Amino acid sequence: MSLFILNTCVAVASVSISLVNKSIVDQAGDRALFPVLVIIMVMLQLFSILGGLAESLLEATITEKYACQVRKNLFERLLHLPWISRTEYHSEELLSRITSDVEQITSGVSKLIISGGALIVRLILAFCLLWNYAPALAVALISPHRGSSRQVDQQGHE
Repeated sequence: MSLFILNTCVAVASVSISLVNKSIVDQAGDRALFPVLVIIMVMLQLFSILGGLAESLLEATITEKYACQVRKNLFERLLHLPWISRTEYHSEELLSRITSDVEQITSGVSKLIISGGALIVRLILAFCLLWNYAPALAVALISPHRGSSRQVDQQGHE
C-alpha cells in the first residue's frame, strides 16, 4: 500500500511539474514570481527523482518478499507430493521452476499492479489538467465518436 501511495505522489509531482513549467512560461515577464516558480519546479523535480529512487527500492523489496513466499509455497507442495510424481521431472528442471519461473511471475504481477494504479492516477490527473485548460478538447478525448467524421452505414460503406 505504501508503494502505491508513493507511486501516486510521484505521478502527482510529474503532472505538477508540467503545470509549473506552463506557469513559468506564462509568468516569464514577472520578475517577482519567476524565482518562486523556479524554486517550486526544482523542489518538485527533486521530489520526483528521490521518490522514483525510493519507489524502485520499495518495489524491489516487495517483489522479493512476494517471490520468497511463492517459492516457499511451491517447495512445500513439492515436498508433500508422492515420490512418483516428482520423479517425472529432473531435479534441474525443478530448481529452474523454483528460481527463474517464480521470479519472472512475481516480478510481472507486482509491476503490473503497481504501474496499473499509477497509470490510472496519471490518466485522471491529465484529464483534469486538460479540462482546466480546454474543456472541449477533454470532452472530445473521452467521446466515443472521436474517429472519422464520415458516416458509415451498417454494411461498412461510406
